[in-house]
Amino acid sequence: MRISGDKAMAWIATVFLLGCMASPASDAGDGDDASGALPVWVHWSGATSGITTPQALRVTAESEWREMWLRHLGVEPGRYDALHNEPALPTVDFQSSMVVALFGGEMDSVRGLKLLSATRSQDGLVLRYRVEHYNNIRPAPVTPYGIFVVPRSEARLVVQEAGPNQQDGRPSWRSIRTFAPIPERSDEGLAGDGYRTYVAFVQAVRAGTEKDDSRIPAVFWSDRVRALNPTKVYTHRFNLVVVQSDEGGIEAGKYICLPVSSYLPRNGEDGFEFTPDPDGGSSYALAGRVLDFRRIRR
Repeated sequence: MRISGDKAMAWIATVFLLGCMASPASDAGDGDDASGALPVWVHWSGATSGITTPQALRVTAESEWREMWLRHLGVEPGRYDALHNEPALPTVDFQSSMVVALFGGEMDSVRGLKLLSATRSQDGLVLRYRVEHYNNIRPAPVTPYGIFVVPRSEARLVVQEAGPNQQDGRPSWRSIRTFAPIPERSDEGLAGDGYRTYVAFVQAVRAGTEKDDSRIPAVFWSDRVRALNPTKVYTHRFNLVVVQSDEGGIEAGKYICLPVSSYLPRNGEDGFEFTPDPDGGSSYALAGRVLDFRRIRR
Protein backbone atom coordinates (compact mmCIF):
# COMPACT_ATOMS: atom_id res chain seq x y z
CA MET A 1 0.00 0.00 0.00
CA ARG A 2 1.55 3.26 -1.07
CA ILE A 3 0.90 6.35 1.03
CA SER A 4 0.25 9.50 -0.94
CA GLY A 5 -0.41 11.67 2.09
CA ASP A 6 -3.98 12.62 1.17
CA LYS A 7 -6.92 12.40 3.53
CA ALA A 8 -8.59 9.51 1.70
CA MET A 9 -5.66 7.17 2.22
CA ALA A 10 -5.39 7.86 5.94
CA TRP A 11 -9.18 7.55 6.28
CA ILE A 12 -9.01 4.10 4.69
CA ALA A 13 -6.19 3.16 7.06
CA THR A 14 -8.27 4.27 10.04
CA VAL A 15 -11.21 2.17 8.88
CA PHE A 16 -8.88 -0.84 8.58
CA LEU A 17 -7.70 -0.32 12.15
CA LEU A 18 -11.12 0.26 13.66
CA GLY A 19 -12.56 -2.60 11.64
CA CYS A 20 -9.90 -4.91 13.10
CA MET A 21 -8.47 -6.08 9.79
CA ALA A 22 -5.75 -8.69 10.35
CA SER A 23 -3.16 -10.28 8.09
CA PRO A 24 -0.61 -12.67 9.60
CA ALA A 25 2.77 -11.99 8.05
CA SER A 26 4.60 -15.07 6.93
CA ASP A 27 6.27 -15.83 3.63
CA ALA A 28 9.84 -16.09 4.79
CA GLY A 29 10.00 -19.88 4.60
CA ASP A 30 13.09 -19.88 6.82
CA GLY A 31 12.07 -22.35 9.51
CA ASP A 32 10.38 -19.95 11.95
CA ASP A 33 7.91 -21.64 14.30
CA ALA A 34 4.49 -20.75 12.90
CA SER A 35 2.93 -21.10 16.36
CA GLY A 36 4.86 -17.98 17.40
CA ALA A 37 3.70 -15.84 14.48
CA LEU A 38 2.22 -12.47 15.42
CA PRO A 39 -0.76 -11.02 13.54
CA VAL A 40 0.01 -7.82 11.63
CA TRP A 41 -3.22 -5.85 11.67
CA VAL A 42 -2.35 -3.08 9.21
CA HIS A 43 0.73 -2.29 7.16
CA TRP A 44 1.92 0.36 4.74
CA SER A 45 4.83 0.04 2.34
CA GLY A 46 6.03 2.32 -0.43
CA ALA A 47 8.87 4.06 -2.22
CA THR A 48 8.59 7.64 -0.99
CA SER A 49 8.69 8.93 2.58
CA GLY A 50 9.39 12.35 4.02
CA ILE A 51 11.78 10.65 6.47
CA THR A 52 14.99 10.49 4.45
CA THR A 53 17.49 9.02 6.93
CA PRO A 54 17.70 5.27 7.70
CA GLN A 55 16.00 4.43 11.00
CA ALA A 56 13.81 1.93 12.83
CA LEU A 57 11.23 3.11 15.36
CA ARG A 58 9.04 1.45 17.97
CA VAL A 59 6.00 3.66 18.57
CA THR A 60 3.86 3.02 21.66
CA ALA A 61 2.09 6.35 22.29
CA GLU A 62 -0.27 8.64 20.39
CA SER A 63 2.06 11.65 20.60
CA GLU A 64 4.97 9.66 19.12
CA TRP A 65 2.72 8.30 16.37
CA ARG A 66 1.44 11.75 15.38
CA GLU A 67 4.96 13.21 15.23
CA MET A 68 6.30 10.28 13.19
CA TRP A 69 3.34 10.15 10.77
CA LEU A 70 3.56 13.86 10.01
CA ARG A 71 7.31 13.63 9.37
CA HIS A 72 6.59 10.67 7.08
CA LEU A 73 4.14 12.86 5.12
CA GLY A 74 6.67 15.71 5.08
CA VAL A 75 4.43 17.97 7.18
CA GLU A 76 5.65 20.18 10.02
CA PRO A 77 4.05 19.03 13.33
CA GLY A 78 2.90 22.58 14.01
CA ARG A 79 0.72 22.51 10.90
CA TYR A 80 -1.43 19.61 12.11
CA ASP A 81 -5.09 20.59 12.74
CA ALA A 82 -6.23 18.24 15.53
CA LEU A 83 -9.82 19.55 15.45
CA HIS A 84 -10.35 18.59 11.79
CA ASN A 85 -7.64 15.86 11.67
CA GLU A 86 -5.82 17.53 8.78
CA PRO A 87 -3.66 16.14 7.37
CA ALA A 88 -5.43 12.89 8.21
CA LEU A 89 -3.83 10.80 10.97
CA PRO A 90 -4.83 7.09 11.09
CA THR A 91 -6.22 5.95 14.44
CA VAL A 92 -4.20 3.39 16.41
CA ASP A 93 -5.32 1.89 19.73
CA PHE A 94 -2.07 1.94 21.70
CA GLN A 95 -3.66 0.05 24.59
CA SER A 96 -3.65 -3.08 22.44
CA SER A 97 -1.28 -2.17 19.58
CA MET A 98 2.09 -0.69 18.76
CA VAL A 99 3.74 0.45 15.54
CA VAL A 100 7.09 -0.69 14.16
CA ALA A 101 8.23 1.77 11.47
CA LEU A 102 11.20 1.24 9.15
CA PHE A 103 12.72 3.90 6.89
CA GLY A 104 15.42 3.00 4.38
CA GLY A 105 16.79 6.48 3.73
CA GLU A 106 18.01 7.53 0.30
CA MET A 107 18.16 4.48 -1.98
CA ASP A 108 17.77 3.64 -5.67
CA SER A 109 15.12 1.55 -7.48
CA VAL A 110 13.28 0.21 -4.42
CA ARG A 111 9.51 -0.36 -4.22
CA GLY A 112 9.37 -0.44 -0.45
CA LEU A 113 10.27 -2.41 2.69
CA LYS A 114 8.28 -5.67 2.76
CA LEU A 115 7.49 -7.45 6.01
CA LEU A 116 8.44 -11.14 5.91
CA SER A 117 7.60 -12.30 9.42
CA ALA A 118 6.80 -11.14 12.92
CA THR A 119 7.33 -13.76 15.61
CA ARG A 120 7.40 -14.13 19.39
CA SER A 121 9.73 -16.35 21.42
CA GLN A 122 10.94 -16.58 25.01
CA ASP A 123 13.68 -14.07 24.10
CA GLY A 124 11.22 -11.46 22.83
CA LEU A 125 9.94 -10.37 19.42
CA VAL A 126 11.66 -10.61 16.04
CA LEU A 127 10.51 -8.64 13.00
CA ARG A 128 12.09 -9.49 9.64
CA TYR A 129 11.77 -7.58 6.39
CA ARG A 130 13.21 -7.35 2.89
CA VAL A 131 14.20 -4.37 0.74
CA GLU A 132 12.15 -4.75 -2.46
CA HIS A 133 14.61 -3.88 -5.23
CA TYR A 134 13.69 -3.80 -8.92
CA ASN A 135 15.68 -3.44 -12.14
CA ASN A 136 15.68 0.00 -13.71
CA ILE A 137 17.70 1.32 -16.63
CA ARG A 138 17.85 4.83 -15.23
CA PRO A 139 18.53 5.84 -11.62
CA ALA A 140 15.34 6.16 -9.60
CA PRO A 141 16.08 7.86 -6.25
CA VAL A 142 13.60 6.85 -3.54
CA THR A 143 13.16 6.94 0.24
CA PRO A 144 11.38 3.61 0.94
CA TYR A 145 9.49 2.72 4.09
CA GLY A 146 7.46 0.03 5.85
CA ILE A 147 5.07 0.79 8.72
CA PHE A 148 3.46 -2.11 10.61
CA VAL A 149 0.77 -2.25 13.34
CA VAL A 150 1.22 -5.31 15.59
CA PRO A 151 -0.04 -6.40 19.04
CA ARG A 152 1.46 -4.30 21.81
CA SER A 153 4.31 -5.88 23.74
CA GLU A 154 6.84 -4.57 26.26
CA ALA A 155 9.27 -7.38 25.40
CA ARG A 156 12.66 -7.03 23.72
CA LEU A 157 12.29 -6.40 19.96
CA VAL A 158 14.86 -7.21 17.27
CA VAL A 159 14.49 -5.87 13.71
CA GLN A 160 16.36 -7.85 11.02
CA GLU A 161 16.86 -7.22 7.29
CA ALA A 162 17.12 -10.08 4.78
CA GLY A 163 20.51 -10.43 3.11
CA PRO A 164 21.91 -12.76 0.43
CA ASN A 165 20.83 -16.39 0.56
CA GLN A 166 23.13 -18.87 2.29
CA GLN A 167 24.42 -22.03 0.62
CA ASP A 168 21.39 -24.00 1.81
CA GLY A 169 19.07 -21.47 0.13
CA ARG A 170 17.87 -19.79 3.31
CA PRO A 171 18.30 -16.02 3.64
CA SER A 172 20.91 -14.47 5.91
CA TRP A 173 19.77 -11.85 8.41
CA ARG A 174 21.35 -8.56 9.44
CA SER A 175 20.20 -6.99 12.71
CA ILE A 176 19.20 -3.37 12.09
CA ARG A 177 18.18 -2.44 15.62
CA THR A 178 17.47 -4.07 18.97
CA PHE A 179 14.91 -2.42 21.26
CA ALA A 180 15.29 -3.10 24.97
CA PRO A 181 12.22 -4.20 26.97
CA ILE A 182 9.90 -1.33 27.88
CA PRO A 183 9.84 -0.69 31.65
CA GLU A 184 6.54 -1.49 33.30
CA ARG A 185 4.28 1.54 33.62
CA SER A 186 2.41 2.29 36.81
CA ASP A 187 -0.98 2.16 35.04
CA GLU A 188 -0.26 -1.18 33.37
CA GLY A 189 -0.23 -4.71 34.68
CA LEU A 190 -1.91 -8.05 34.27
CA ALA A 191 -5.33 -6.42 33.76
CA GLY A 192 -4.01 -4.37 30.84
CA ASP A 193 -2.29 -7.37 29.27
CA GLY A 194 -5.43 -9.45 29.71
CA TYR A 195 -7.37 -6.83 27.78
CA ARG A 196 -4.74 -6.77 25.02
CA THR A 197 -4.96 -10.58 24.77
CA TYR A 198 -8.72 -10.36 24.36
CA VAL A 199 -8.56 -7.56 21.77
CA ALA A 200 -5.92 -9.33 19.67
CA PHE A 201 -8.05 -12.47 19.51
CA VAL A 202 -11.29 -10.63 18.71
CA GLN A 203 -9.59 -8.74 15.89
CA ALA A 204 -8.42 -12.02 14.35
CA VAL A 205 -11.93 -13.50 14.65
CA ARG A 206 -13.47 -10.48 12.93
CA ALA A 207 -10.87 -10.66 10.19
CA GLY A 208 -11.75 -14.31 9.58
CA THR A 209 -8.33 -15.73 10.48
CA GLU A 210 -9.55 -17.40 13.71
CA LYS A 211 -12.73 -19.26 14.63
CA ASP A 212 -15.14 -17.63 17.05
CA ASP A 213 -14.42 -19.79 20.09
CA SER A 214 -14.14 -19.14 23.81
CA ARG A 215 -10.63 -20.61 23.94
CA ILE A 216 -7.82 -18.20 22.95
CA PRO A 217 -4.73 -19.67 21.22
CA ALA A 218 -1.32 -18.99 22.75
CA VAL A 219 -0.20 -16.77 19.85
CA PHE A 220 -2.52 -14.04 21.16
CA TRP A 221 -1.36 -14.13 24.80
CA SER A 222 0.27 -10.90 25.91
CA ASP A 223 3.50 -10.90 27.90
CA ARG A 224 2.15 -10.95 31.47
CA VAL A 225 -0.50 -13.52 30.57
CA ARG A 226 2.19 -15.73 29.04
CA ALA A 227 4.37 -15.28 32.15
CA LEU A 228 1.69 -17.07 34.22
CA ASN A 229 2.47 -20.28 32.27
CA PRO A 230 -1.20 -21.02 31.53
CA THR A 231 -2.48 -24.43 30.52
CA LYS A 232 -5.22 -22.60 28.64
CA VAL A 233 -6.88 -19.19 28.36
CA TYR A 234 -10.55 -18.68 27.56
CA THR A 235 -13.30 -16.09 27.80
CA HIS A 236 -16.17 -16.18 30.26
CA ARG A 237 -18.98 -13.67 29.75
CA PHE A 238 -16.50 -11.28 28.07
CA ASN A 239 -13.96 -11.60 30.90
CA LEU A 240 -10.69 -13.53 30.66
CA VAL A 241 -9.93 -16.80 32.47
CA VAL A 242 -6.24 -17.79 32.75
CA VAL A 243 -6.03 -21.41 33.88
CA GLN A 244 -2.76 -22.23 35.66
CA SER A 245 -3.72 -25.69 36.89
CA ASP A 246 -6.43 -28.18 35.95
CA GLU A 247 -6.55 -31.31 38.06
CA GLY A 248 -9.47 -33.62 38.73
CA GLY A 249 -11.92 -31.34 36.96
CA ILE A 250 -10.96 -28.35 39.12
CA GLU A 251 -9.39 -25.34 37.42
CA ALA A 252 -7.44 -22.65 39.25
CA GLY A 253 -5.73 -19.45 38.18
CA LYS A 254 -6.50 -15.80 37.45
CA TYR A 255 -9.84 -14.29 36.46
CA ILE A 256 -9.32 -10.93 34.73
CA CYS A 257 -12.27 -8.52 34.65
CA LEU A 258 -12.23 -6.68 31.31
CA PRO A 259 -13.62 -3.19 30.62
CA VAL A 260 -15.79 -4.55 27.77
CA SER A 261 -17.73 -6.86 30.10
CA SER A 262 -20.87 -5.89 32.00
CA TYR A 263 -20.88 -9.18 33.91
CA LEU A 264 -20.23 -9.00 37.65
CA PRO A 265 -18.58 -12.26 38.77
CA ARG A 266 -20.03 -13.79 41.92
CA ASN A 267 -19.10 -16.79 43.98
CA GLY A 268 -21.08 -19.88 43.06
CA GLU A 269 -22.03 -18.82 39.53
CA ASP A 270 -20.94 -21.22 36.76
CA GLY A 271 -18.85 -23.18 39.28
CA PHE A 272 -16.52 -20.27 40.18
CA GLU A 273 -15.19 -19.35 43.62
CA PHE A 274 -13.24 -16.06 43.77
CA THR A 275 -10.59 -14.66 46.12
CA PRO A 276 -11.05 -11.96 47.23
CA ASP A 277 -14.83 -12.07 47.13
CA PRO A 278 -15.78 -9.25 44.69
CA ASP A 279 -19.20 -8.92 46.29
CA GLY A 280 -18.00 -7.39 49.53
CA GLY A 281 -21.36 -6.66 51.08
CA SER A 282 -22.84 -3.19 50.62
CA SER A 283 -20.63 -2.35 47.62
CA TYR A 284 -19.31 -4.22 44.59
CA ALA A 285 -15.65 -3.52 43.78
CA LEU A 286 -14.61 -4.67 40.30
CA ALA A 287 -13.07 -2.21 37.83
CA GLY A 288 -9.66 -3.38 36.66
CA ARG A 289 -9.66 -6.26 39.16
CA VAL A 290 -7.71 -9.51 38.85
CA LEU A 291 -9.18 -12.27 40.99
CA ASP A 292 -7.83 -15.66 42.01
CA PHE A 293 -10.33 -18.39 41.20
CA ARG A 294 -11.18 -22.07 41.52
CA ARG A 295 -13.75 -23.58 39.17
CA ILE A 296 -15.35 -26.99 39.26
CA ARG A 297 -16.09 -28.13 35.71
CA ARG A 298 -19.04 -30.50 35.46
